[in-house]
Amino acid sequence: MTIPLTAPAFFDEDPRRGVHGLLGSMGMSVLLMAPTAIEHVLAEAIRRAPVLASSSTLGGGVMRLDADPETAWVAVESATGSAVIVFGSPQSNSDLLFQKIVLPFEAATAPYERGMVFQGTADERIAALLTEYDIVAVSEFPPFQHIAAAEGHPVLPISARRAARHWERVNADLYTVLLDVGPEAQVYLWRMNGRAELVTPVGEGSVPSWTAPLIAAGTHRVETMDPHVLLVTSAPSTSYGAELDAAARRLVAEASEAFENAKRDALGEPSQPTSPNFWERLDRSQPGVNPGRPWSPPAVLPESSVIERVREAVADDDSSFESVDRLAHALRRHRNSGFEHAWRGGDDTLLSPSWLTVRSAVIDPATGHVVAGGHLTHGVWGLSPAHDIGAVDGRNGVTFAETGHPGGLMWPTTVLYVGSTRTGVLVPLDATLNVTSVDLDAARGLIAVLHHLGASTFAITLITSAGERRVLTVLEGLSGNEHIRFSNDRRWLLVPRSKDSLLVEVATGRWLAIGVANTGWWPHDASTLISVHHDGGRAFPVLFDLSSNAYGTSFPYIELDVPLLETFPYVWYPAVSPDAAEVLAVSPAGVSVEYQQKHGTGSHLVRFTLATGRGTLVAAPFLDTDQTLERDASDIRWTQRAVSAGALTLSPDLAASLREPVVTHEWLADARWADEAEQPLVMSLNAAVAATKDGRAFPDLLPEILAYLVPVSADPSVWGRQAEWLLDLRETTAGFIAAGTIDGELAACWQRYGAAISAIERGRPDLVDSVGSGISST
Repeated sequence: MTIPLTAPAFFDEDPRRGVHGLLGSMGMSVLLMAPTAIEHVLAEAIRRAPVLASSSTLGGGVMRLDADPETAWVAVESATGSAVIVFGSPQSNSDLLFQKIVLPFEAATAPYERGMVFQGTADERIAALLTEYDIVAVSEFPPFQHIAAAEGHPVLPISARRAARHWERVNADLYTVLLDVGPEAQVYLWRMNGRAELVTPVGEGSVPSWTAPLIAAGTHRVETMDPHVLLVTSAPSTSYGAELDAAARRLVAEASEAFENAKRDALGEPSQPTSPNFWERLDRSQPGVNPGRPWSPPAVLPESSVIERVREAVADDDSSFESVDRLAHALRRHRNSGFEHAWRGGDDTLLSPSWLTVRSAVIDPATGHVVAGGHLTHGVWGLSPAHDIGAVDGRNGVTFAETGHPGGLMWPTTVLYVGSTRTGVLVPLDATLNVTSVDLDAARGLIAVLHHLGASTFAITLITSAGERRVLTVLEGLSGNEHIRFSNDRRWLLVPRSKDSLLVEVATGRWLAIGVANTGWWPHDASTLISVHHDGGRAFPVLFDLSSNAYGTSFPYIELDVPLLETFPYVWYPAVSPDAAEVLAVSPAGVSVEYQQKHGTGSHLVRFTLATGRGTLVAAPFLDTDQTLERDASDIRWTQRAVSAGALTLSPDLAASLREPVVTHEWLADARWADEAEQPLVMSLNAAVAATKDGRAFPDLLPEILAYLVPVSADPSVWGRQAEWLLDLRETTAGFIAAGTIDGELAACWQRYGAAISAIERGRPDLVDSVGSGISST
């Protein structure tokens, strides 16, 4: 019984469509078929009809006889068997067709048999074979393999189809499988350039650089099908599904290995800086290398400097986040600084950058080297400058947050910064110390840091130009308003207090308290201090000789152009000019008693001559006529430093009172301020992630990110809260770099971050290079 042939389920551009058309249009098509693989049927057909062996390609897997080019034929295979089909066209040589093909096929013996199709109809067995089949590229088998060598296979080789039968078929010559190999991986089998190949996607857009080693090896190539980038390798010559699966897994494994190798390189490798001397590195930095951290100190330095903040002197009910925000923006417009602590010249020149609040700072005019204690202003994170005053007085954690303005720092620690006025670089050196005051011995590149440990406990630490730290001693009973200064011979450190002064020997850390308060160094003698004494509402300077443990010369009473505040008639922290002619100090003078009783008062910079005692307020106490914005000055210094001949000498009784240093304390740990470092680290990294999403590098944030990682990593509880996220950022961004999703300066930023995380994982936080991240953009 004959029935019409049923068309297969064609795909787009399916060559079977043409074969089905020939079966329906030709008057007669003759088949040699068998329930076996096509290579056996093809061999039997050529044995029976040798004329088939001399054929050439017609296209789409269809062949034509060299002896009769009008006669076409094709090999097919289906789940029920295979067949060689010869199409008899009206133009065919009928004698050749009958004698060379029909009769030989008729003589075939089991399992082979001849079949016929007449204009699209055939018996049921033939119709079943031709319902779902695939065209076979005879170029896969002898004697036609020379065609494959020259032209490639016209359709996907049948061996590949057999191996991929358990894969999903997407198109006539395209199969796919989703491999469960950790992250799922899609692999395709296709025919490209006449060959069976395995393909897996490796990205979009540009070709990932990590594929280069595979391409160079000659085993893989990359194809782009916009927007997709595909990694391609030859498919195995096999009919076995297990072998095809293994090859697919091997392709994914090779891609994964190459990607992981590139990702490992992208992680960034921690290493020692080329020079251990951070001053040398700062001096070699190219000006303007980090435009995200603009700092342009004046070419001519002012003769003195002061740390100044602005106090808001209004009733609590009259101050809100919104009002503070307006004032902060107005201050920044007019003075380039808001409510944060700013480093200014005595002439009001702004020395500190707008992105940093500075609590203490010193500059050496000969080298241009700068040491400062500070932290980032909130504008760096896109927050209102109102939060800068909230960080000073605690409103960030209370009223601002309660009124819908969260996010500001709460009692932030003060980080140690180093910089150079010559290159315009200012970068964090150490975020494990909570800096109160700094000083610099420029000749040795030695930094002295007075830092808070907690409550009234402080410590003095020396930091060498190689970044090596040495705790001199722990000190008790400090208020936090003290400063630290090297002696003229740089062998001692002075920490003045309100009731006495502390002297600490640089070489040994031995220290003593002397009963002279409110002191500073006298520039003409290494062993002499100046102190301001108070007497019946008046103040006068007097010298104190450490070599004799006795007071010396007294100077005239201080007479300012405004009276001392009646309720607080004090002048504090004298700093004598290098020529010993003038003194800078701070005093609450300049406000009324009524103002002081209502709002309290800040300290104001004063300047007077020693010879006469006459002097002035250096600047008006208020920035506005309503007296709501008051200056508050601290950390005053002359820019030039005195270096006196000879060494400081202590009298025998003072020398005998020297105490041994205290160099151990539970709070002397890098983890001491980890909780406080956590918030700015998270805020800075969130800002870095946002910049990355916008395709922007973040060299302005990177130095602080690296600096804050050190204390955070030192505390197991804080690190435990953040480690998963911090490590995931490293892995994710390294993957982006390896894939080419991010590159250039943005990639360099994340590589430095990755190197810092790797250093921490290896127990080498000393290799976290916050200085290097600020002096090089790559």
